[in-house]
Amino acid sequence: MQFALRRHRHSSERERQLYSSGIGIEHLASYQFAGNTAITGASNYLQLAYTPSFSTAQSGAGTSGSPYVTTVGLANPPVTLSLAAGTGTIGGLCSPSTPCVTTFGGAAVALTSSASVTSAASGDTLYVYQTSGGTLDVGYSSGTAPSCTGCSVVSGISAYPSGVALVGRYTVTSGAIVSFVNDVGSNYVAPRITAGTNITIASAGNTLTISSTAGGGSSYDPLDRTILFREEMLQGGWVSDSFWGAQGGNCGGDTPYSTGLTAGEPMASDWSSGSGTVCAFFGPYLNSASGAFPLTDFVSGSSPLNWGLYYDFAVADEHQNEYVGLSQTAGGSPTWNNFVGIRWDNANTRFECVIRSGGADVVSTTMGAAYSANVMRYQVSNAGTANSVTCQIGSTTATTVTGTIPAGSWYTIAGADWTSGSGSQPHFAIAQARLKISGRSATN
Repeated sequence: MQFALRRHRHSSERERQLYSSGIGIEHLASYQFAGNTAITGASNYLQLAYTPSFSTAQSGAGTSGSPYVTTVGLANPPVTLSLAAGTGTIGGLCSPSTPCVTTFGGAAVALTSSASVTSAASGDTLYVYQTSGGTLDVGYSSGTAPSCTGCSVVSGISAYPSGVALVGRYTVTSGAIVSFVNDVGSNYVAPRITAGTNITIASAGNTLTISSTAGGGSSYDPLDRTILFREEMLQGGWVSDSFWGAQGGNCGGDTPYSTGLTAGEPMASDWSSGSGTVCAFFGPYLNSASGAFPLTDFVSGSSPLNWGLYYDFAVADEHQNEYVGLSQTAGGSPTWNNFVGIRWDNANTRFECVIRSGGADVVSTTMGAAYSANVMRYQVSNAGTANSVTCQIGSTTATTVTGTIPAGSWYTIAGADWTSGSGSQPHFAIAQARLKISGRSATN
């Protein structure tokens, strides 16, 4: 004997409630056996299970021409609204056996019985919602409060409060509830994604692409050491963490220097420049084979980064000009053509805070510090201000100069200049140095 299965659509009141809930369902179906001989018995039915959306326990017996399924229900239906004869029913699908469950951040709130509401207000919108504590609330804006059974009435509500699960809205006209809208589906809408600083979002079909616009200029450059906040350090006058380098064979010395230092402070090294040359310590520097790598411009322009350079340095004698700051040349002549920082002006026997461009001073201002052979803290910074440099030695008053800083890549640098070849050999000492650079902002 052969059998065929036939699918039937049903239009029960329960199905109509499911359709009106706003969440949508597929056609509910039952099946029957077709054949010339009647088939009876409790085991002769086909089990359909839609776990966890549909309850799994179904029972019934079938005969030819009669469906086996008597009812199909949701395992945990949503809380929805309905309306009949001016009375609103909330959670008509909720019962102890099939509770309506709402989830708040992983915590489930169950509604096991329905509620009803009527209104005497002349005209209003009633907002029905659930709180995380499990309360079923009906809110209204003003006037006569609605009557609610199985729910709580809240006044002063003209929109859904934040942090609640939406159920729906009843519209009141001339003191009677005339219509409703189920909003339960809004609880399952994906959160809105917005782009923050340096982020772009693009949607194409079902693909969402999130990109970053931050980095060294218009795109990320892994070789740009100014992208992130960083601190580089030289200690004892020699190279640490492969950041600092010296100007080749132009430097002599590397002997201990302790003038002005106290017990416990790092020892300085005494260096000197050869006749007709520059002796300078600079960075970034990888090694003798790879050489120097300047920092992407973080100093010039209208939006410089916030940077600070700190040296424990000494002008060991007054024989030639000496410099501490940032330069666009690692060493050799013309090391100081494009430079910002502190200069010991030997001809005028004074410290100056300077900005240089193209081999000439843009601005130079005499500092308050007097000459000393002691190792002291030399500071050069900009506090994030465009075309501005602040210089300070020890505890003396800081000096700030303003002028157009030339664009270009930069090295940190400290050293002595004896390119004239006349006079006596200059000496300087470095105990330690630090360069601090903040991360690039959204405008860089």
